Amino acid sequence: MLLQCKNLKIRNATVKDAELLSSWWNDGKIMAHAGFPNGTGKTACEIAENLKKDTDEDRHLIIE
Repeated sequence: MLLQCKNLKIRNATVKDAELLSSWWNDGKIMAHAGFPNGTGKTACEIAENLKKDTDEDRHLIIE
């Protein structure tokens, strides 16, 4: 998926995004709203493996 309008882009997350997602998902300040005040504890490798399993019906997205 790729949606783009002016300065906004929504795209599929890729394995290359795993490090960034890991830093966000393990930050309790960012994840507290989702019920993870200490982060998710997921490593970049675990996230990368999950991203490889994304399908058209179930995927992770990045907003730029």
